[in-house]
This record gives sequence, structure tokens and C-alpha cells, in this order.
Amino acid sequence: MHDATSAAIEQGLDLFGRMILENLPLRAEFEGTRALFGQRDGSGNDAQADRRHLEWFCLERASDTLEGVPVEALKESWFQRADRLEEDGYASLLESRASAFEISDVDPRKGLWVQDVFGRGEFPVHEPDAQAALDVGDLLVGRIFPAEDGVFRLSPAMWCFRDATLRDALKADAERLREGRRGTLRIEQVELERLFFPHETSASTELEQRELLTALDEAGLATSEIDRVVGEFRLARKEGVEGGEIVTETLNRLAFETEVDLEDVRRPLISLWSLLGRSVSKERSKAEPEPESNAPRADSKVTRRAVEAFVEATDGGTDLEERFRELEQQLGFSEAPGEEADGGDPVPDFPGVVGAMVEEFLWDHERQNGPDRQGLHRLRELSDYAGAIGVFENLSARDLLDFTGRWLLDEGPRAWTPAEALELVDAVAVFSRWTEEHHCHPLWSSLEPHFARLRADIPRLREARSWLSWRPSKSAELYRITSTGDAWAELEDPRGDRSTLEIAPQLSAKLEAGDLILAEESPAGRLEVLGAYPGALGQVLEGEEGSGDALTSER
Repeated sequence: MHDATSAAIEQGLDLFGRMILENLPLRAEFEGTRALFGQRDGSGNDAQADRRHLEWFCLERASDTLEGVPVEALKESWFQRADRLEEDGYASLLESRASAFEISDVDPRKGLWVQDVFGRGEFPVHEPDAQAALDVGDLLVGRIFPAEDGVFRLSPAMWCFRDATLRDALKADAERLREGRRGTLRIEQVELERLFFPHETSASTELEQRELLTALDEAGLATSEIDRVVGEFRLARKEGVEGGEIVTETLNRLAFETEVDLEDVRRPLISLWSLLGRSVSKERSKAEPEPESNAPRADSKVTRRAVEAFVEATDGGTDLEERFRELEQQLGFSEAPGEEADGGDPVPDFPGVVGAMVEEFLWDHERQNGPDRQGLHRLRELSDYAGAIGVFENLSARDLLDFTGRWLLDEGPRAWTPAEALELVDAVAVFSRWTEEHHCHPLWSSLEPHFARLRADIPRLREARSWLSWRPSKSAELYRITSTGDAWAELEDPRGDRSTLEIAPQLSAKLEAGDLILAEESPAGRLEVLGAYPGALGQVLEGEEGSGDALTSER
């Protein structure tokens, strides 16, 4: 689209987009509808996916925030900001339509004629840059905009499918679906998106999100409130909000603004926060999208495979809705026939589940005991440490010993004082007791025998950390201190041999019998101490080969 009318349409839609982003509740609703409309396709055409979403949200979907479709509800304020060119494009935006269109005629001099497969209407299209690449019988999927000269323009996000079998099957089923109905048959743009465009979301992730949104709906949360929550979570994730404080804020707001039972919504909200974190992380990791083109795009290989399977499964006797359901299954948007979401399948692997549980614990503790005065928020460090764990029951007391006895000393925040480090150790204990009481996961029973000694050791070893030169080393070995003195320590190596090591007086003052040290031999033949750890950490490494590697390698 290059002429003045086309520019007016583009600039007018862009103005609506800016107005949506400036209105925070509306922006949250806009972000929240991504889950309903569909995720980015991951094929380098993310800008097109965003454009289709904007078209649908502005021109077709009734907004709960505005109590109407944005193109109509924002009309007055839009005209106050629009210039003359943009005003010329308003009618085109308002009267645009999305559908699947078959090209019925191509005239190199005059343009195209397309027929709406669902609504049957026929429309002249003027697209000089695109028509040379199009043929009679091609299927165009997307939105068209009327122009002042009586012809229509194609959306830059329009896609072309060149598949006669698909086209004919779609037309035949649309005709059958039309039988017995009055008026024209229309399809929403969100339906087109789900059926014809690839999505990055795996079937399992899509199912997880659907289950969570269903749980919120069954808990009594209104659709508009669910959209708002999803949007706020996505925005918080994109803006780098860490730790899930937004979950607690949302629960507090729902307590005042709604009548839902917070016990019914807190778990789905916490899980949704973690799930959206995975989605946004994937978005950030992608390469920059390729430049937009005015010509219709080529078929996506991913979509073509699904569409081909959809066509092959057609037996001529099923109706359009049934075929669409089959295609949705191929694209990963619904479970297979007869498959139940909670029908006894193994617990899905859900990276981030430990962080979700930490947020539930913090929220529950604050609800029961008031604002955090014990430093329990430091437990959010566990969320990152255990981020790869996908099933909460796989978090063990061994992990917690490694977290407090190694990670806290070697990799924990350098600015923390020994007292602040101790707050984290205590938070782990409170969390372990809560987990055992509320979720029947016996973390505390396994951790308790080591806890008193661990709690006594950590502040002292945290102070010793400043006298150590910790670094990754594959040649380091783990030694147990059997006794200490002024500027020396007696060590027992992994083979049971004993030796005496000279160390700085400041370090020896912080070490005690029973502590573990990690050391490697220097070129001069002397042992260099890299790290010092509580004796309880020996339980973590018991029976492992290469215990030095276990301490110095990244998780």
C-alpha cells in the first residue's frame, strides 16, 4: 500500500495503537488478549503477527475497558488527535473486514477481484506491487480495507496460500455450513489466526495456559478481569519485574475489588506468572524480525504441514466446525479427541515451579502474619537457583543444603552482610516447614538434622569468604579440617591422608574442625584455598566422584 489512501489507513491504525499503549488499563487488556489471539509465530514474521493482533483488537474485538470496539469507542478522542490524512482513513478502518478470500480474476492493468469464501461478497483489489505474484485460485487470508476509489487494499499482514485442495474443501464446507442459515457467514479474525497461522507455543504450553485461565474463570473471575491480570503480568515480565511481587499486588487488589475466594485463585495466578515468564523469555531471545514487505507472504512450512494434514483427513462428510477442530489439533491448539487435561497423565515438567511455590509461600505468610520483618523475601534467590526444576517434588533437602552451604557462600549477593545471609538460611527453614505442612513434601524432616549446625556455620564462613580466592577449577579437591591453630589447619584429603596447611591468621580464625575447604595445588607445590564450606555440605557430596568439580561447576 503506497498511495495516499493506504498511508491514511496505516497512520490511522498506528494512532489507535499509540492510544492503546497510553491507556494503562487498556494496554494491559491488549497484552492480555495475546493469549486468546495467539502467540508470535517464531518464523521471523513477528511484526506481522503483532499487526494482525492490533487489527483484531482495534477493529473487531469489544473491549471491556472501553465497553465497545476501540475503533468506535475511541472515535472522539482519536479525531481530536488525528491529522487530515488520518481522518481520511477512518472510514476504511471502520468498514474493513477479515476473511479468507479466493482470487477470482487477475488483470495486470486493472488489478484483482477476490471473493469472500465465507461471506460470498466479491471485491476489487488494487495492489500493483503484489498482483504480479498472485494467480487465480490463490487463497488470501487476512484483512481488506475499502478505499475512496471503490477498490480495496490488502493488509500488509495478509498471507497467501496456493493450495487448490485446501481452497476447494474450504469452499465446500463453508457452503454446507451456510445451508439452513440466513444472511452472510462471517468469521472473526481471531479464528483465522488460530487456523491459518503458525504459533510458537507448544501444545503442552498452550494446554497449561488454557487450564490456568479456565481455573480463574471457574473461581468466579470475570473475563475482563482475567484479561487485565494476564496483561499486567505480561507487562511486568517485559519490564523486568522480578520475584513475582505483582502476584501479591494482584491478590490484594482482588481481595478489595472482587468477591472471589482468594484460595481458589492464588495457585493459578502464581503458575500463570511463571508460565508467562517462559513465554516472554522466548520473545526476548529471538532475533530481530525481518523487514515488512507489502507483498503477500509465502506459505509457512509449519502451517502448510498442518494444513496438508487437515486436507488429507477430510472425507467429505464432516462439517466445517469439525474440520476446524481437527486442524486446531494439528496446530497444537486443542487436546486430541478423548484426551482430558487431568486424566492421570504424568505431572508436566514446568520449569519455574519452585519460584511459583516461593511466591505462594510469601503471599501466604504475609496474609497470616502481616508484613515481612524476617527477611523472608531473600528466599526469592531460590527461584533462580532452582529455575530448571520442573516438578516441585524434585526439590530436595540436598538441593537446599547446596543452596545454603555452597551457593550462598560462593555465588550469593556480595553486598549481603553475615546477618543478611543468616536471614536467607532461616527463610529456607521456614519455607521447608511450610512446604511439609501444606504440601506434604518432607523437606524439613530431611533438613532439620543439619540445620542447627548449618545456621551456626554460615555467618562465620561468610566472613571467611573475603579471605578466599574462589574460582572454578577442575583440579581442586575437597578436604576436611580436623583441627586448627594460629595460621594453620590440619587437613584430611579424600584418600584419608593428613597434612598441615599454612594459612593466613585472619582465615584460620574463621575456620573450625569439621569445616570443608576446597583447595588446589599451585605451580610451586603449595595448596591454595579456594573455598570454605560447612561440614553439613559433605552430605551433599557424599558418594559423588569429582567432589571438587561439584563445588566449582555451574548448576
